[in-house]
Formats: sequence, structure tokens, C-alpha cells
Amino acid sequence: MEDLQLQPGGGGGGKDRISDLPDEDDLCDAIRSFAEEIVRLPVNNFSALKLELRTDEGHAFGTTVLQLLKTLNTVLHYTLSNSSEERLQDNGGAAAASWWFLVAAVALFYHLVMEQLSYRRKKGPLPGPPLVVPFFGSIAQVISDPTAYWDGLAARAKASPLGLSADYFLGRFVVFIRDTELTHRVLANVRPDAFHFIGHPFGKKLFGDHNLIYMFGDDHRELHRRIAPNFTPRALSTYAAIQQRVIVAHIRRWLDAGSAANKPFPLRVPCRDMNLETSQTVFVGPYLAAEAREKFARDYNLFNVGFMTMPVDLPGFAFRLLDLIKK
Repeated sequence: MEDLQLQPGGGGGGKDRISDLPDEDDLCDAIRSFAEEIVRLPVNNFSALKLELRTDEGHAFGTTVLQLLKTLNTVLHYTLSNSSEERLQDNGGAAAASWWFLVAAVALFYHLVMEQLSYRRKKGPLPGPPLVVPFFGSIAQVISDPTAYWDGLAARAKASPLGLSADYFLGRFVVFIRDTELTHRVLANVRPDAFHFIGHPFGKKLFGDHNLIYMFGDDHRELHRRIAPNFTPRALSTYAAIQQRVIVAHIRRWLDAGSAANKPFPLRVPCRDMNLETSQTVFVGPYLAAEAREKFARDYNLFNVGFMTMPVDLPGFAFRLLDLIKK
């Protein structure tokens, strides 16, 4: 069938018409309705149709196309004008984006719900928050006020007949044990097939995979055998005399500084400096130069800052400084 040239009917609600088709007597152009024209065709049951639509100027032939499609068994192919095809692609891309956004939203909602249900199932009757912040949990409180955080866990555990309390941070379920005997039982079962010592959510990155606290079996026993002579009663008695000398010197300086200022002053940093000098004097003695002591104290302070900050392993964050300090 030759291509049909279509144009909309005139105003006043007229039907869509087919024009530019020669009349039977070839005397003038006929203006007939689409249904009338289809009846005049030798064949009106088409097996294929190539339909070209120009919709950039409006949908003037909507009714006509609907009538045409009603006469067909199958529509095998159709093309649109360039502007219509672009709009169709844009709409298809937007629909695909909306679909993937919906899938992602449903997956996220499912994950959040399952996270809360998993926490509630593990928590059981233990005292603890009824709901937790997704993934992060109580990590913000651990960083902002660690003393209040651990005191809160201890208070909830004390109020529980089990001596336990529950919490959640960084994707891990946490059980706080206040009972001394139960703590000993847990620590006595630190082995590959039982409890593992963590120390920090990123402890192995901070201390190294082969640190003493992560060793098991023969490796742990061998290292323990090698360092044990440093902690015999005779060795500890030697350390006590050195520690007392260093501690007394620091306390005297604190008293002098307090008397001069005639007001209280914080002891956190002075106590840290005292502990650093005590350890350095006990294990290294006079063999550590003043510059090395200052560098050790500075690195130790940075290590503590990184240890207690949000564990973001990116340049510019305190946690990333731990790698530089270890090197």
C-alpha cells in the first residue's frame, strides 16, 4: 500500500480525513473519513505496517492512528520523527533512572530494617538503646565523651542481674561485661575458634597484624617466653624504684606550679608526660636523647588523638596520621 498522506480535519469537531488521494473519476481530490478510505482499499487486513508519525507539531492524528491500528493484526515496525524520538529517549532515560532510584531506596530501607531487627534479636533482654543509628551506632558518643559513654554502659550493666549491657557501633554488636569472674572466663578463651581480642574497630591497622594482642598458639607462647624475664619480681622491684623517683619529681613540679598560680590546673597532660618519662626511663634509661624523647612524646600524643577520632582513613584526617607515625 502506498504511503498515506494524512492531515487533520477542519474545525468544528470534524473527523480526521485522508486527502491527496485521487477520486475514482480523477476529476478532483476526495475528502473521505479514514474508515471510508479503508473500506475502498483492496486489502484491509495488513500483516505489517511502517508508521511514520510527526508529533513535533502536536498529536493531530491521534484518532486517525487509533482507527488504523484497529484494522491490524500486528504492528511490526514504526518510526518517529527526530524530535519525537529524542523525547522518547529522554523519557525512557528518566524512567530508567527513576526505576533504579526506587530499587536503591527499597534496598536501603530493607537493609536498615534488617540491621535494627538483628540488633534487637542479639540484644534480647540486655539493657541498652532500643534503636541504634544505622552502622555508626554510638560511635559519636565514644569520640565526644568516652568517659561518660563507658560509665553509662557500666551503670546499665550494674543495674542488670546478668551484669551485662548491650550497644552497637560501626556495624558491630557490643556486649559490656562488668562482672570480674565472667571477664576472666572470656579472656581465658581468647583463641582462633572462640573469642578474638579486638582492642579497636581498626585495631590490626593500628597495631599491626602480628601484635602480641592478636597472636595465638605457639607464636604467642614464644613471644611471651621471650619477654617474661622483664616482668619477674626482681625486675619489677627495679622498675618500682625508678618509677618512684620520676613520679616524685613530677609531683613536686606540679605543687610548685600550683602554688605559683594559686589556682587549680588540669593534670591530664602533665600525667601523660609523667607516664611517658616513666616508661622511657624504665626501659631505655639514659640511652634516649632529649630530641628522641620529644619526638616520642609528640608521636604518642598524635597516636592517642587518632585512636579516639572517627576512623576515616583519608588524607587530612587524624586517623591517617597513625600510618605516618608507625612508619
